[in-house]
Amino acid sequence: MFPERGLQAPRDIQSCVRISFRMKFGRKLRKFRVARKLTQADIEARTGLKRSYTSRVENDLTAPTVETLERYCHVLEIPLYRLFYDGDEPAKNPIRSLNVEPCFGMTKKERKEMRAFAALLSKMNDFDRSLLVWIAQYLRDAMTFKINNGSTSVRV
Repeated sequence: MFPERGLQAPRDIQSCVRISFRMKFGRKLRKFRVARKLTQADIEARTGLKRSYTSRVENDLTAPTVETLERYCHVLEIPLYRLFYDGDEPAKNPIRSLNVEPCFGMTKKERKEMRAFAALLSKMNDFDRSLLVWIAQYLRDAMTFKINNGSTSVRV
């Protein structure tokens, strides 16, 4: 709430954006470990990660960081993408196989603008950042309402 500014907005950014996404790597890690005939003790010796931690990761009780996944992949001698990819043969490069329309951020000037915007956002405090998100959502909803009441129903 922003009563001092006469606005009502979400309390924090997490309430603005709810992403419920959980990747499960445990079965894949175990499959690759067993295929290489390694024990959890071998993984512990080569990565420096505790055997109990590896067990929790393999049972999907702990979500590892990307750095930890890279350590596992180095020991298992597999590329990192294999933990995200379900196919047996190597993945094709999706960028080359699709006709992708140009989008914002593809030119050098746009990337420079995005870096400047990200730098400015990083200097904002939580209150101002959540206010900015709220204003952007408010404007998006206002534009959607305006367009829906016209002849075209397009979300901006």
